[in-house]
Amino acid sequence: MEGFGQTETTMSIGNLMGGTHKVGSMGKPSPLYEVDLMDADGENVERISFGKGKYATPVWSPRGDYIAFTKMSGGEFYIGVMHPDGTGERVLASGWLVEGPTWSPNGRVLMFFKQERGSGSRSAPVKLYTIDVTGYNERMVVTPAEASDPAWSPLLP
Repeated sequence: MEGFGQTETTMSIGNLMGGTHKVGSMGKPSPLYEVDLMDADGENVERISFGKGKYATPVWSPRGDYIAFTKMSGGEFYIGVMHPDGTGERVLASGWLVEGPTWSPNGRVLMFFKQERGSGSRSAPVKLYTIDVTGYNERMVVTPAEASDPAWSPLLP
């Protein structure tokens, strides 16, 4: 159970290029400031995020036409999408704490969690939301308690 007023800090852990690799190691923490694409072998690294702020939690859409991400800038969090070449970056949702985008199996809707700024020493509840890829129809998902880190199950045959 999380304490009051605490939030998650997203961190990427991996074996970075040029580093010493140790079998069984999860790697070293690396700061999340940009989104890079690379080949499966780690070659041909290409930066695709160039906006202001720090980028985190990139997630490919099931159809491969977008990458969703969390962006932190100016004390706010944003959920956005961009094309795989980095063009067409758009913000879909924003707030005091908005994180953890995950794609619906059909690639048309994102789910994420949001927490509004609390008052005094009390933190506001964490809730799940959905929004379509156009940035419209943001809706809260009713849950029996606070909820974060959503995940869709894949389409079943």
